[in-house]
Amino acid sequence: MYKCSFEVSKTEIEEICLKDKIIDSWAPIELKKKLLAKEHSLDEIIEACQVEEQINKQSEVMVSKSDVDAIRKISTRKTKPQGECSRCGRFGHASYDSSCPARQAKCNKCSKIGHFSRKCRTTLKRRNSQCNFENVKKRKTNVRCVEGENTELKLEKENTNCFKIASDEEEEFIYCRVGGQKIPLVIDSGSRFNLISSSDWQLLQKKGAIIFNDRSHSEKQFRGYASEQLLEVIRIFEAPISAERDIEVIATFYVIKNGRQSLLGRDTAIQLNVLRLGLNVNRVEEPTPFPKWKGVKVKLCIDPEIRPVQQPVRRIPVALEEKVHAKLEEALGHDIIEPVLGPSSWISPIVLAFKENGDIRLCVDMRLANKAI
Repeated sequence: MYKCSFEVSKTEIEEICLKDKIIDSWAPIELKKKLLAKEHSLDEIIEACQVEEQINKQSEVMVSKSDVDAIRKISTRKTKPQGECSRCGRFGHASYDSSCPARQAKCNKCSKIGHFSRKCRTTLKRRNSQCNFENVKKRKTNVRCVEGENTELKLEKENTNCFKIASDEEEEFIYCRVGGQKIPLVIDSGSRFNLISSSDWQLLQKKGAIIFNDRSHSEKQFRGYASEQLLEVIRIFEAPISAERDIEVIATFYVIKNGRQSLLGRDTAIQLNVLRLGLNVNRVEEPTPFPKWKGVKVKLCIDPEIRPVQQPVRRIPVALEEKVHAKLEEALGHDIIEPVLGPSSWISPIVLAFKENGDIRLCVDMRLANKAI
């Protein structure tokens, strides 16, 4: 708004400046259009701005009350969810509904409480890796036991880490990769050398196995068990051998003419962690009992106004699952923890803490639970 200040007093000039400032800086767009439509005095402009301000305040109060009423409104009409219950698989109720029949049921697949087997989402790999608190978990060890005719647990030959004492009617093989090719071997704990039969040697050559330092002269002489006749060594070579994916060593092999079975020597079998010798193999040690305070009762004062919180389980890296399960079994064996078979009102997740030596420490996130203490 521009006006000429010729023959205008100082008071009028100040009023014009105030009107311009109010209209330009404070007035909303709609009010600004209304005030610029025609000439208004300073008092009229101030009064119009006050009215606009009161209208805006009343509008904000009305909007906030309507939002609060909408939030606090409790619908008297009970609507049933149309989706499928994730616990029992039926329609008409949600998984958190107390009327769900699967809340106290035990799953026939994973033995957990809270869902039916048809809605079980625990994969086979997780079920095998979970701790079974009712039975002692059969962990895969490096030395296998002597199996009889009535043994229920029969491991597959290709997944075994070591040999078992076989009967006279059968032989137990361990399948190793020699130069990248799989061949059956029998562990010979009485010999330090690896012997390859002529048929396995031809197989390695045919499939292009990785071998090096191939030679025909041998300074070693071999005899069969309880025999005075020397065995003829036709070839000597070195090759990488592995029984597991994470263990591979370089070993020397002697090819025996007319040999019927390839043998894995004692030294190589120990390096591959498929053979253990000594008195400690079958020794059973009792775990050291965890120190306890007997006769002392601890009472926690829990605030009843704090609502219990059931936090979800935090994901554990796949590479650390075996370490976590071993720690849980150790704590269970020392009677530090105990299994919970029923529902719990408080659930706090496990947190992993790494030690300086590379080991892990199991902690529990108790921040929400401590609010009730």
